[in-house]
Amino acid sequence: MKKITSKDNQLYKLCVRLASRKYRDSYGQFLVEGEKVIRDAVKAGQTIVTVLAEDGYPLDESKFPCPCVLVEKKLFDQLAQTTTTQGIIAIVEKEKMSREEFCSRIGEKSGNVILLDRLQDPGNIGTIIRTADAAGYSGVMTIKGTADLYAPKIVRATAGSLFRMPV
Repeated sequence: MKKITSKDNQLYKLCVRLASRKYRDSYGQFLVEGEKVIRDAVKAGQTIVTVLAEDGYPLDESKFPCPCVLVEKKLFDQLAQTTTTQGIIAIVEKEKMSREEFCSRIGEKSGNVILLDRLQDPGNIGTIIRTADAAGYSGVMTIKGTADLYAPKIVRATAGSLFRMPV
């Protein structure tokens, strides 16, 4: 298994960039932190590009359909978006969905759709998406001006619901 030991590593630099919305939008990728959320992404059929684990993390590569890389602790702590890191991060492809595909997918479920209108608080957005998923809503739509749904705090707050609902 490869190991990242330098800030000059291209994969490390990519992860640093993905902390910014500008790069998440241009690369079509985002970061997911925590093994449970990563497993939820895999289960939902999301494309996992790479899994990065803190050196010493008990990583079982067979659980992930992608390359796995160890990262030196000091560098990993700089990538982690939480104070107390869970020791594992994945780079995930954003699901590309046209308006027609979205309408088709929500039509299959025949339920309500949640509309987020210029919401900014990551915790509130994540909680709304998680609650809508639990209540059986069919999807999530956003209006321009709403915070980036792939921001690390929102992804964490959705607790995997982001992967189960069309957005």
